[in-house]
Amino acid sequence: MEKGKTQYTPNAGTPSLGSDRTIFERPFQVVYNPANEILVTVGGSEGIDLALRALIEQGDEILIPEPCYISYSPITTIGVEWRRYRDVGEDEFKLTAESLRAAITPRSKILVLATRAILPARS
Repeated sequence: MEKGKTQYTPNAGTPSLGSDRTIFERPFQVVYNPANEILVTVGGSEGIDLALRALIEQGDEILIPEPCYISYSPITTIGVEWRRYRDVGEDEFKLTAESLRAAITPRSKILVLATRAILPARS
C-alpha cells in the first residue's frame, strides 16, 4: 500500500511475477515462457479447478484420494465422476498401489495426488 499498489492486477499477473525465474527455473531446472506458459490465479483452488477443467471432458473420471481438499468436488458439476480410491482412515492414510489399481477404470483420466511441496528459500 505504501507504494500505491492497491489496484487489481491484470489477469495474467504482473510482468515481474511471470518473469521471476527464481521461482521454478533455478531450484527445479524448469524453463518456461512467461508469455504463454504461465497462468497466475488468485489461489490454489482456482488454479486446480482451471487445470482440471482444461483436461477433462464430460463422462471422464477423476481419481481423488480421501481425505481430500473440499474444493475438488465442485468439478463433478460438469459431468465428471469423482472416483474415490481410498477410504478415510484406511491404511493410516497411506496411498497403496493396491487401492489405486483397484480404482482405475477405462474412464479414468486424471489422478490427483495432493502433496505439500517445499520451495527453496529465495535469495
